Amino acid sequence: MSALRDEIIRQLADGKPHSVKTLAGALNTDVQTIERIAPTLAEVGLRSERPATDTLALPNALQLLDRDSIQRLVEEDACLDSIEIYGSIESTNTYLLDKTPPPAGHMDTCLAEFQTQGRGRRQRSWVAPYASGICLSLGWTCEAVPPGVSTLSLVIGVAVRRALAACGVDEIRLKWPNDIIFSGSKLGGVLTELRRGARDAVRIVAGIGINVSLPGEVRRMIDRTAKISCTDLTEAAGGPMPDRNRVAAELILALSAAVREFNQSGFAAFKDEWRQLDVTDGQQVELVDGEEYYAGTACGIDDDGALLVDVAGTQRRFLAGDVSLRMTQ
Repeated sequence: MSALRDEIIRQLADGKPHSVKTLAGALNTDVQTIERIAPTLAEVGLRSERPATDTLALPNALQLLDRDSIQRLVEEDACLDSIEIYGSIESTNTYLLDKTPPPAGHMDTCLAEFQTQGRGRRQRSWVAPYASGICLSLGWTCEAVPPGVSTLSLVIGVAVRRALAACGVDEIRLKWPNDIIFSGSKLGGVLTELRRGARDAVRIVAGIGINVSLPGEVRRMIDRTAKISCTDLTEAAGGPMPDRNRVAAELILALSAAVREFNQSGFAAFKDEWRQLDVTDGQQVELVDGEEYYAGTACGIDDDGALLVDVAGTQRRFLAGDVSLRMTQ
């Protein structure tokens, strides 16, 4: 049913009323099936409207991802083995982890309009209604776990910042270890995952979630439940919604280049740039690491990407944890 729902959404993406009978004919199905599936658009964060009893429409037009458009923008990158785009998928990260990996030295990419089980760090859910953001994963294989692999989320964060700058979105900052920040609010996040294969080979996937144009009710829901407010690229760009296909292409190019640079030079090639983008350096922070809670002053990162925090006069080093800016009176 999800495949047919995706096709219905594609037909309705122009925001205009469509005859249910015409939709059924175009999709080689019957009116009853269209009527049965229409209410399930709510399951992917969309709302169908009935301008007339025999028509369907979306409240607003959608800018859908287009593989040909993205491919044209990234065709110069010979390392990209494939670019796949899905309407609905469980998780782009999971898909690439389960997929047969590309040849050595190559990478593959998966994008989706909607993830049914999108997630961030520590298995937290990632909320992004259909076609409201960029859900993208890039996968590759290494013969063994690369040195400094724990810094990969920081490397990918730098790549995201480079990509968004190429799209005209400046003032992007990074929050250790994986948040993309604009004007104090969360614009997106990074999730890197590894899976060991045969003969010590390692499959690595870097996932990116970027808010492009979130509905107001979704932003309010996230703001009520998250530790940090959210924002999107439309607000960050200060104008009309950015072209999602261009944003996706710039992200793919920047991630591909960053992975190659990381494989050659490690985190050393990125640490100075990351430090310049660090939103918490010198700020009062709270950090939760498992069951432990700490409060202190962030002192940046060390050469291995660990977060340094001055806790009651003692500088502590953290390899994992959730960080938030500490609210002061």
